Amino acid sequence: MKNIIKWIIEIPLLLIAIVLAFLFIVPWESRQITIAAEKGVQDQVEKPVLNIDSPKEIAYAEEIAYLFGWRRRIIKSKPLIETPPDIARWLKPMGFVVGKGNIKEYMFKDSRSGKVISVALYGRSRGWKLLEISAERFLFEYEGKKYSIIRNK
Repeated sequence: MKNIIKWIIEIPLLLIAIVLAFLFIVPWESRQITIAAEKGVQDQVEKPVLNIDSPKEIAYAEEIAYLFGWRRRIIKSKPLIETPPDIARWLKPMGFVVGKGNIKEYMFKDSRSGKVISVALYGRSRGWKLLEISAERFLFEYEGKKYSIIRNK
């Protein structure tokens, strides 16, 4: 029984090794693929001509590294001066509620739509993301733009 299993495994491996050796030993011709053109045009498209230049005498390290996926590091310029956030006067803070896991969810009334936005710190609600809470203001992000909401005193 063990010999049968051994032969079942060894015979395919031996055949694969023979085929691979044959493929490496036998020289293969490079074949040109011809494309049949439409009626009324040439029967065959001309074979492409390979333009093989003599190799460069000097290969720079960057050229070689580029072949292996290396990319030149982009030098970061000085950070842009951030514009101050716009004040969202149409959002009025209403307070907060302690939710699951003792997480505070802050409520804001949107006077434009009449809807209430309930959002936790770094959470997102109706497109609004609460970024920062300080004693003076709430800092929000909406569609890539920053807004500030002044806290009630």
